Amino acid sequence: MINVLFAADFPISKSGIASTASSILAEDVLGPSCLFSEQPLFINGKPTRAVLNLADDTFDLIFTHTEYSGLPALQQLYPEAIFHVGDWPLRHWSSIRRAQPIKAALGTLRCYMRLSRIDQSTRLAFVTKEDCAGAVDHGFFRALHLPIGVIPPKGALGTQVDVRSVCFSGNFRYQPNRDAAQRLLKLANTHLSDLRVILVGFHADDFKGRVRYNVEIYSDVASVVDFLSVRRPIYVSLVDTGAGAKNKILEAIVAGCPIICTQESLDSSIPPAPTIKVITCDDDVVHQLGNWNSSSSQQVLTRESSNLANDMCANRTWRSVASAIRDLIEID
Repeated sequence: MINVLFAADFPISKSGIASTASSILAEDVLGPSCLFSEQPLFINGKPTRAVLNLADDTFDLIFTHTEYSGLPALQQLYPEAIFHVGDWPLRHWSSIRRAQPIKAALGTLRCYMRLSRIDQSTRLAFVTKEDCAGAVDHGFFRALHLPIGVIPPKGALGTQVDVRSVCFSGNFRYQPNRDAAQRLLKLANTHLSDLRVILVGFHADDFKGRVRYNVEIYSDVASVVDFLSVRRPIYVSLVDTGAGAKNKILEAIVAGCPIICTQESLDSSIPPAPTIKVITCDDDVVHQLGNWNSSSSQQVLTRESSNLANDMCANRTWRSVASAIRDLIEID
């Protein structure tokens, strides 16, 4: 039995922490687990238990984030636990320095102060090699790389890619996602008036009332992968912050969607492919969509994106990721 704790100073239920944990903690992958949380939370439909006294329990795996004020105390209580923190925050603050210099400076200062309180022997787990390397460079010598896995869609992929629709997904109260959505909507208003634009994910409703007639908003889909796999739009990510998981791109890949994205939307674990086009400015989206807007392109995109989806589902499962965590807990 693996004891798992959730700890954060923001609502976990609609965050990447919850979605990552739900996949890792699937019963048939990681094995039996006992879940605890400092706030009301359901993981895979299973309620977590309230924490009465941290010192009375032993935890093997703790889902949190590096800037959580309570992390140093948790590390002292559980020095051998794995702290799954997702990303390396200094990469985030560095990536927004040019666009938001004051916010980046203040965030960086606060981040350094909080990181200085964490013992450098803490076993921090990150979702990308780049984030793990950032932690190691700052002295966290036991940092671990545990990549994001994929969940295949429940049904078959839609019969063909819809080259007349573009889509972006995410938690739209996370500022990099919100900024990317706003840029896509601006692009749609000026250059893509003949296409359908789809926003799907937590808090997408925030954009209602401020969008044009052919924008569709979906805040409460049960599964983004299943939603995308049926419709198969062109997935457009204009995210310009390079930190953290690239799970939205992985979801688009396994859903059989061709992708137009910034370099910051990708990480080194995502292989080059003909159906993934990296752009350098927003106007490049219009050019690439023009290249794909034909019946012959639609047939090629459908075939090649289906092949990539099948390859990803075969070679990057949550089972392998969770197995790595189980091995670390039981053997290391």
